[in-house]
Amino acid sequence: MRILLLTTHLNIGGITTYTVSLAKALKEKGEDVIVASSGGILVPELTAGGISHIKIDINTKSELSPKVFFSIFEVRKLVKKMKIDVIHAQTRVAHVIGFFVSKTASVKFVTTCHVPPSFKNPKLCKTHDQQAKTHAYAALRVQTLPAIFIPD
Repeated sequence: MRILLLTTHLNIGGITTYTVSLAKALKEKGEDVIVASSGGILVPELTAGGISHIKIDINTKSELSPKVFFSIFEVRKLVKKMKIDVIHAQTRVAHVIGFFVSKTASVKFVTTCHVPPSFKNPKLCKTHDQQAKTHAYAALRVQTLPAIFIPD
């Protein structure tokens, strides 16, 4: 299976660490993994492990940024050209891009709901998790685990 992990950047941080770890684990399991982001200091760690990185200018915190609009077309071209089977988005901006690309390119779409440790209302993430189970994971026939929240 060819999986595109989509995130805004690969600089030091929790989501980035998760993305790099996930990419390595999927690669070890024999999946064909590609990471697309604006780049960052952890790109060499990916490429040293044989994981391709494609630079796309999506480093913004606003889902309404013009970068998001233009990136939808860029990522869609990438998905078609590389015959991606699944888009796995890691950040809010990547979720928006991935959603529209999945709809227009007819590929499966998975998201991960990352929340800060001080997040006091897990209901929002739980709702997101239930939607993901119903749609993306059901389509992939992958068993999901409930979200686990570790308090501060």
